[in-house]
Amino acid sequence: MLLEQHNVLWLFYWAGQLISGKGEKGGKIIMKRTSRLVLGISILILGILIALGPQYIFKICEQHHGATTACFWTARAHIGVGGVIALLGAAVIFLKSTPLLAGLSLAILLNSILAFLIPNFLIGVCGEATMDCQVVTLPALNILTILSIIISAGSTGFLFVKYRKESVPDAHVSPKLD
Repeated sequence: MLLEQHNVLWLFYWAGQLISGKGEKGGKIIMKRTSRLVLGISILILGILIALGPQYIFKICEQHHGATTACFWTARAHIGVGGVIALLGAAVIFLKSTPLLAGLSLAILLNSILAFLIPNFLIGVCGEATMDCQVVTLPALNILTILSIIISAGSTGFLFVKYRKESVPDAHVSPKLD
């Protein structure tokens, strides 16, 4: 239990370091440009790999006797989910507002969880342990989706906490009365 709490704290620390350069501009909390670029580009790349990986990079197994297999439909589903993750990652690059970025990070997190659930629980892959989809595609998709979940969970948590901390006035500061 203590080790799990330490890992969660480390994750939020890492996300905080990634997003730490915030400034105030016109009363709005904004994320530093380089942090947005790093976060957005990493999510964009992961989304593209999730979308196109099963089709072209770590290919699914071939169809058997003209029948479509579960891994075929898993790869098709990942085209859509990975495409949405990539588009949300591109949006992170261009938006500056912390509340919007927190919402985008939450959307990326939910889509990444869906991308993890598709091959593992919802559609699945071939049942034979020696097929390419079991040996190559499933582990690759699991690694990519878990990375996306970790990055988006860290950024979501940090952005929500940071926004809440900076948007709620301190209770111990009293206004100056003249």
